[in-house]
Amino acid sequence: MQIQLNYYDWYQGTAKRQYEILKEQGIPVMVMEPVHGGMLAGLPEELSKLEKISRMLRRKIAVPCTGCRYCCDNCPQGLDIPSLLAAYNDYRDEAAASGNSDMAIWRLLRLKALPEEKMPAACIGCGNCTLHCPQALDVPLYMREMASLLEGRKG
Repeated sequence: MQIQLNYYDWYQGTAKRQYEILKEQGIPVMVMEPVHGGMLAGLPEELSKLEKISRMLRRKIAVPCTGCRYCCDNCPQGLDIPSLLAAYNDYRDEAAASGNSDMAIWRLLRLKALPEEKMPAACIGCGNCTLHCPQALDVPLYMREMASLLEGRKG
């Protein structure tokens, strides 16, 4: 379904509710008018605030996984890659906020509740996920890093 979707219509119009309805129904969304007919392309001083927010989000989100799940159908190990990457993002965000990765490890330790065959260490590094990822994320790299962080940790 194609809808008009941009920041202006999200907060001032019905775009947010339209998107939520489509998402609930599992209907893919195609965006039109992302800059509201050009109105959002030439923002005044508000632009510096958007740039600041963008930088903050970039620091907060280590892996820009959108959760599309294209990687999951092609994972021979059947890993829930978006959930694993979300835990990794939580860890990185907490580590950045606290300045202490040892304190932030609890964000990853929740993965210890998973069966061993669904943990990051179960990734065989085949790269099928990366081939099917719209963002071309190096998922095996992140899985290795998480496995390394979790190795020897009890939780």
